Amino acid sequence: MSVADDLKKIQGRVKSLLNDSPELRDNDKLLWLAYISKHTNIPIIIKLGDMDSFKECIMDENTPMFESISRARRLVQAEYPELAGNKRKRLKIATEVKELLK
Repeated sequence: MSVADDLKKIQGRVKSLLNDSPELRDNDKLLWLAYISKHTNIPIIIKLGDMDSFKECIMDENTPMFESISRARRLVQAEYPELAGNKRKRLKIATEVKELLK
């Protein structure tokens, strides 16, 4: 699988998470945790308390980097503004008000 294919897969999963859980839209840490909880074996490993297996799973090439999840969120929110978080909406409103006051 190519890097572009991997990013498309991650974007699709991130879009689904943003649709289902609006609280993830403004918090990349929570988004990353939700992603790995849903799409990896990490929750099972954590319950077992096996740190070596946890490290192995985090380092696995199939577990996306935090930055990849963050980038996918930005791409999804750029394409689907309705999935933007409150911070982005407030920034847009502030920018519009600033322009009106010029």
